[in-house]
Amino acid sequence: MVEARKRPTQIVVDLLHLRKPWDDWCRARSTTPSDAFRQIVAKLTGQGEQLTPHAVVVDEPEKPTVKKKISLTPSEWEAIEKQALTDGFSPARWIVATIRARLTTTPQLGQTDIEALTQSNLLLLAMGRNLNQIAKALNAAPETRAAYKVHVIEEARALIAEHTTQVSKAMAANSKRWRIE
Repeated sequence: MVEARKRPTQIVVDLLHLRKPWDDWCRARSTTPSDAFRQIVAKLTGQGEQLTPHAVVVDEPEKPTVKKKISLTPSEWEAIEKQALTDGFSPARWIVATIRARLTTTPQLGQTDIEALTQSNLLLLAMGRNLNQIAKALNAAPETRAAYKVHVIEEARALIAEHTTQVSKAMAANSKRWRIE
């Protein structure tokens, strides 16, 4: 029997008692032990493919016109349906959101998230209006200004306004179709 020559790039590792769990792990992910090991080494050494986040152009919406058919196992589809429901998406919308999140490295909001952010913005806007009324009242009676830190109130109002603007933009970018650069 002729012994196979070892390639200079080949590594031999005795996994001992870890061999069966390693094989099971690879099988569950439909990959070979060699491919999985290469992915691990690439990730650990920073040599793996780095996904460059794509920019999102909100002001130039695109219509979804490209349709692709994908085949999933029944268990994958069942998991997608459950996760989509949990995240507040339809299964199709969840798949699109997952792709968008991966391409842009930005979160995609489900209905539950949008409702929570909407409620947050409504509360913050109400607080901002109250702060604005306080600031107006203090400006109307300058003799009482010394008792209050008006600049703190104005800074808080400005921060609330900035936050609500950012949240509104995130919600708009999430709900509109957009183009990826």
